[in-house]
Amino acid sequence: MEKKRLILVDDDPIITEVAKISLNKNDFEVFATNSPKEAIEEYYKKPTSILVTDLNMPEISGLELITRIKNSNPLPLFLVLTSATEKESIEDLVSKKLIFGYIYKPFSREDFANKIKAAFEVVESHFLV
Repeated sequence: MEKKRLILVDDDPIITEVAKISLNKNDFEVFATNSPKEAIEEYYKKPTSILVTDLNMPEISGLELITRIKNSNPLPLFLVLTSATEKESIEDLVSKKLIFGYIYKPFSREDFANKIKAAFEVVESHFLV
C-alpha cells in the first residue's frame, strides 16, 4: 500500500521535526520544511492533497501560501498550525472554506496524527484519491 503524502511547513524546526516523526510513525510520507517558498516549490513539483502550514512565518505567511496554491488548484486541503490566540481569524478562514481545519500548538503527536488521518478520509471520500 502506498503511503499517503503531505507537505508540512512551519518556521520552527522543532515543530516540523516532531510532526514529521509522528506522521512517519503513522505511515505517512512527509515533505517537511521550514521555508514556505520551498513548500510551494515542492507542491508544484509533486502536488499533494494535504498541506499543513503555520500561519505566522517571516518569509511568507501561511495565508499567502494557501492563496498562491489555491489560485492554481482549489483542491488541496489545508490544515493550519496556530496558537489559541488566533482563534477568531482561524474560524474566519474555516468559514470562508480557505482551510479544512486547524491544529493548536502545542499539540500531542497522537492528536496531530488523528487530524491528518481525518483530512485524508475527507479527501478520499470526496475526491477518490
